[in-house]
Amino acid sequence: MNGNNTLFRSGSRSLRIPYGATARSRTICVGRGEEGVRLVVEHPRVRGAILHVQVIGRTIPDNGTETVLAFDVNADANANGWRPSPRMTLGAVFGRSGQQTLTFRFSTRGTPATWRIDDVYVDPFKPY
Repeated sequence: MNGNNTLFRSGSRSLRIPYGATARSRTICVGRGEEGVRLVVEHPRVRGAILHVQVIGRTIPDNGTETVLAFDVNADANANGWRPSPRMTLGAVFGRSGQQTLTFRFSTRGTPATWRIDDVYVDPFKPY
């Protein structure tokens, strides 16, 4: 989708998620100390709209241990433009290697609205 956040100018495209749609990210690898995530989202400015974020974590090496965490980003009817989401603290499910993989699944809930997502940042310093 064309259009990009105005905060960091990190590309020329963003992900558009209409009401009722879902999207899934590619899988990334994180290590100890990287247990927080933020998104850059464009609020739809519709009271009651919710962006539902599921984070699927798997230990490395893969021994079948999987954790699914869920977070909701609530629309702010007064927000204008792109905003960082609140920090989402991930449960650490690290194997002996000290690493895990993360996959993000995005969907909408609540009042019908279209959300846009741009960058996903693994805090504190790693953009993906």
